Amino acid sequence: MMEAMSLDTNHETAMPGTAVLPTTSFCELRVESGASNHYLLPLLAQFSRSGESRWLTCIDAQGLEKSLARAANIAADHMLCLEGRGKSSTADLMIKAISSGQSHTVVGVCGRELSADQRLALQRSAEAANCHCVVLTRPEQINPH
Repeated sequence: MMEAMSLDTNHETAMPGTAVLPTTSFCELRVESGASNHYLLPLLAQFSRSGESRWLTCIDAQGLEKSLARAANIAADHMLCLEGRGKSSTADLMIKAISSGQSHTVVGVCGRELSADQRLALQRSAEAANCHCVVLTRPEQINPH
């Protein structure tokens, strides 16, 4: 069982043992195959309770169903789940979602490692839109450099 993680965006009021996030951020997590939901669900649960009027957007999180979201205590009333189609990469869709300004947090599950250009574009987009950006990638699908 995974322990709940508390996230705070205020360095001055954060309790000990609380992960402190800046007001805008980019984070890339590399996770084992099949372990995405172990990381994804607690993140979504925390971000879904931000109190923001903007959306929590989740991109290419295959298998994330409403019943699973409810069981993980995710407030789904301001959550938007999108699946990529065609030639657009998860990173491209994330940049579009961030750039729209309608999301406080955009979380994407990528099947391959981000390029340096994609990382930079996601970071810049997140900063410009005052948005959190979290990317989960899987090690066996990461391309060696």
